[in-house]
Amino acid sequence: MNPQVEYKRLYDKAKNLTEEYKNSVYAISSSERCYVFPGERKLIKTFLEISIPENYFGIILSRKDSYIKNGLYVFQELILPNTRKELQLAVMNVNIPKGPIMMSDNERFFGEKTKIDIYIGDRIANMILIPITEYSVKDITIT
Repeated sequence: MNPQVEYKRLYDKAKNLTEEYKNSVYAISSSERCYVFPGERKLIKTFLEISIPENYFGIILSRKDSYIKNGLYVFQELILPNTRKELQLAVMNVNIPKGPIMMSDNERFFGEKTKIDIYIGDRIANMILIPITEYSVKDITIT
C-alpha cells in the first residue's frame, strides 16, 4: 500500500504538487510573485498545508536547474509525520552582489543580472517522501 501525502490549498493562487518521478518526487511551486536579490534570504509562500503519513517524513530539497541556472538555493527542511503545517520555502540567492566598478554598461542601463525573479507557478523545490527506520544510539565512550 502506497503512503498518501495529503495537502490542502489555502488560497486559490496555490499550485498543486506536481509529480516529477514515479510518485516519489514532487515539485513544489511558488504561489507568490517576488524577487530575491544577491545574498538575500527569503521565505517563499506556497499556500499549501501538508500532512505527512505515519512512519514517513518528507524532505524539501533544491532543484538543480534553479540552482545552476539562477543561483537559487532552497534550504533543506524536514516535514515530520502527523504534523499539519503551511509550507514556506526558505531560499537564498547565492549570486555575489556586484559593485558599481564591476558592472558593465548594459548592466548599469538594464540593471544587475543577478536578481532572481520568481513568478507564480515556478517550480522551485522538490519534496521526497522517505520511510522512517527505527534504530537506537549507543554511547561507547572510551575510558
